[in-house]
Amino acid sequence: MPRFGELLGVVFYLYYSDHKPDHIPAFYQKHEALFTFEGKLLAGKLPEAKMKIARKFITDNQELILKASKQFKV
Repeated sequence: MPRFGELLGVVFYLYYSDHKPDHIPAFYQKHEALFTFEGKLLAGKLPEAKMKIARKFITDNQELILKASKQFKV
């Protein structure tokens, strides 16, 4: 589970084989939200401003996320 990035206090990891679908958890303080590689919310919740930051980070880095997920798959 590699750490993928951080933006304005929101930390992102790349999960690809613990369960489907492949997803990116975003953590902010005590909050957690799970997103698809396309930025769709799967579960959880972040404060609204941090939710927008998380979605933008994921959609802006979608190509890199997909490339990284293929690299780390075993």
